[in-house]
Amino acid sequence: MRLPRDCVYKENKIGPNTDPWGTPYFMRVGTVEVEVVVVVVVVVVVVVAAVVVVIVVVVLVAAIVAVVAVVVVVVVVVVVVVVVVVVVVVVVVVVAVVEVVVVAVAVVVV
Repeated sequence: MRLPRDCVYKENKIGPNTDPWGTPYFMRVGTVEVEVVVVVVVVVVVVVAAVVVVIVVVVLVAAIVAVVAVVVVVVVVVVVVVVVVVVVVVVVVVVAVVEVVVVAVAVVVV
């Protein structure tokens, strides 16, 4: 096999790990080394994307839990306020009825 002309000044660089032009095989696209690097980069990107997705899901779940907690607190506060208002109204009505009865009894007795 005849080597290209530009191999003359690269003769000392040509060896079992280089092509006829003296370029190391690991620098050529399509070799095992380049494919391994591409696979590693793809795996790293996929892992980082998966971690980001997990973080986003955790943040969303935490936000949903926080909203539900706020809603529960608001509902409990509203129920407590309604119960207190009902109790106060009942007490006021009972006191008014007792007062009317006492006045009526006093008028009848006197």
